[in-house]
Amino acid sequence: MEQSALLEAARRGLKAGPPLQDPVRLMRIAIGMLAVSIVGLLLRDPEAQLLITIGAFLATIAAVTPHQRSRVVATLLASIGQIVAAGLGMLVAGEWWIVIPVTFAGLFAAGMMRAVHIGISIRWTVITIVFLAFAEIWTTLTLDPGPGVLYFAIGFAIMNLAQLIPPYGSRHSAQRRAVASFYRAFARWEGDDGRTLLAADRSLALLRFHRHPEISRLTQRVWGPKAQPASPAWMKQLVERGEEVAQLLLALRNAEGDAEPWRQAVELQARAIADRVEQPRRRSPIPPCPWPSSPESALEVALASALEAATRLASGHPVPDGSDERQPPTSLDLVRDELRPGSTILRHALRVAITGIIAQVVGLGLGALLGSNVLQAGHGFWVVVAAVLIVFPDYGSTFSRGIARTIGTMGGVVAGVALSFLPMTSVAHTIVMLLVFYGYLAFRSCGQAYTMFWVVTWIALLTPGPLGATTRGLATLVGCALAFVAYLLAPTWQRRLLTEQLREWAQAAADHLDALAALWSRDSERNRVDVAQAVVRNRLVRLDFDEAAKSARLEPADRDGRWPNEAIDRAIDAVVAISKQISALSALGPIWTDVERAHAAGAASTQAAYLRASFDLGSADSTGTPWDDGSASPADADRALARIAATRVELVEIARSASR
Repeated sequence: MEQSALLEAARRGLKAGPPLQDPVRLMRIAIGMLAVSIVGLLLRDPEAQLLITIGAFLATIAAVTPHQRSRVVATLLASIGQIVAAGLGMLVAGEWWIVIPVTFAGLFAAGMMRAVHIGISIRWTVITIVFLAFAEIWTTLTLDPGPGVLYFAIGFAIMNLAQLIPPYGSRHSAQRRAVASFYRAFARWEGDDGRTLLAADRSLALLRFHRHPEISRLTQRVWGPKAQPASPAWMKQLVERGEEVAQLLLALRNAEGDAEPWRQAVELQARAIADRVEQPRRRSPIPPCPWPSSPESALEVALASALEAATRLASGHPVPDGSDERQPPTSLDLVRDELRPGSTILRHALRVAITGIIAQVVGLGLGALLGSNVLQAGHGFWVVVAAVLIVFPDYGSTFSRGIARTIGTMGGVVAGVALSFLPMTSVAHTIVMLLVFYGYLAFRSCGQAYTMFWVVTWIALLTPGPLGATTRGLATLVGCALAFVAYLLAPTWQRRLLTEQLREWAQAAADHLDALAALWSRDSERNRVDVAQAVVRNRLVRLDFDEAAKSARLEPADRDGRWPNEAIDRAIDAVVAISKQISALSALGPIWTDVERAHAAGAASTQAAYLRASFDLGSADSTGTPWDDGSASPADADRALARIAATRVELVEIARSASR
């Protein structure tokens, strides 16, 4: 293991972020836990108080985990899932022939859901751990499952009620934030900002069955004279208009002349639109865009028209329904796309599930070997918690989180053991636990090490004596070791996969060019749908490559010298440059004449063929001709395609050199 990479992982893991993030959310949770503590004291039953408190803590995790729905709905759905999981765990407690397969399936599903959203993956992981924990711990408690689930649910109920405390945001605030973030990003980035655009698409996809009039303005689409009636509310018109503006802006930058004043005007207007989307209660119309001059060329006219349409949408003006051509991938589509050999997400899901089962077996073995005087009976699942929350799809995150969690846990163990020796009444004990919980709320945004210090200290105080702290500490050490070993035995070294991922991106980019060429040759519903699908596919594959490349930079250097960091940086820049030019071409087609489109179609098809052939790195000459076009294609198409060709040649040389 390369020492410098390990030290860098430790540095990232221990880097502290700002405390007290989102104070209003923290205030609601703090009030909820205060109410839970009072109810627990009034019950005068240690086991009932324990279950209510744990329920409230797990509801806290549900409330602070990233979500794409309202805080009330997101917390409620996750709470219901955890209550059901706890009840099922109680019913099958000790029946390991049932518990182990269900746990494996749950962890595998959680790993696959990373393809959709990290928040969904975390929630499903927690639900699976709750099932496993109650299946093991319930054998050591005296309560029946019925009262046990009831007390557990009371903690959730109180914390969910706390989410109703004002202030309240606008309806669908998560979706509004996602769309606003996209608008703020694309003008600065001077193009199609893939991550914020994909986040907006995924967020709005949750509203496909909603018909609320305000949110419809975020989700419908206009196709001008070709508009069709009865568009579903989830077709994302405002997002598509923003994507169109971003593409046109790229095309304008290719043209001769100074495009910077136009970009600045677009950025100012995009910010105004973003502000209105986030704050829908404003009623005054958004002022027109402050263009630096009157639009003259067809490109400037198209840019002004697209931005004006977005402005009208955000201002609340009525808009016609659109077609249903643009259908971003659903959650099922994203997961299904990863069920293939070579998928890093599939490999991650299997690694998490297998590691979790091994960790549970190890936890049970440690409990039997060391006895209840060293480890709390029925608490072997803590090894699973440590292991599965550390294993990530990439080296950098796995080791930085693992190191940080280990250091934070050890600090929490020391604090928990020290506090356990203090003589405390039940009231004093509850007050100390509450203060420690508030410490967790304040510092959870600082990073894993700081979060784990407060969490482990709080968990240690759940049970009397130092045994809770030592159990959690030992389990974390074992779980971290298992996670590290699991990754090193079945690693995903992104440096070794970059060439293949680059080839996949080249194929997707070529498919995008071919789809555009087909549309320019014949404007039909089928060809427009093919372009829409090619755009989404190209974006997803490009973002996969970008994420893999950035993860590879955090890995140890390849022993065969493949893909050094300097080559990775150059490859990322080249892929982005080609993607920008393809986006520009997407915007240019509608403003050309039929003859120009026909000529541009031939030139685009030629470049698509070169792009595919270029990344057959074993061929004798994979670079092809940089730019060899004898057709009378439009000048702006020539500029974009020439830049694609030149960057493609450079990228091939980078890949060939880095793959040796």
